[in-house]
Amino acid sequence: MKVSISVLMIYIPLTLIAGCGEKKQLSAEEQWQTFCKTYEGAAYNIMFDRQNDIPMEKSIEHLNKSPAGQQRDMLIDLVKQAHQVKKLDQQPDKEKAMEAFKQGKYQSCLNTSHPI
Repeated sequence: MKVSISVLMIYIPLTLIAGCGEKKQLSAEEQWQTFCKTYEGAAYNIMFDRQNDIPMEKSIEHLNKSPAGQQRDMLIDLVKQAHQVKKLDQQPDKEKAMEAFKQGKYQSCLNTSHPI
């Protein structure tokens, strides 16, 4: 059984940030910027999963274990978008697909309406 490690890794940076004690409290805008950086990396990882035969349902199942909200919904949308892309056979093509899928995700995330 294949397990999607990369989808599970999406929330580690957010967890680490939230778990750091005594550090400066991030503003809502800074928290969103941090999420957007994570979102960009998640796009790459989600396409990695797609190109390596991780079923969409399995990826969504892992994401559904995280707290409900806009961030989870955005990540689930990424999974659905990734599965609209053809699965490739050659590793160099897969790597190009992963890089291409990640492109522009940080900026598009920043431009998304979010609670501030």
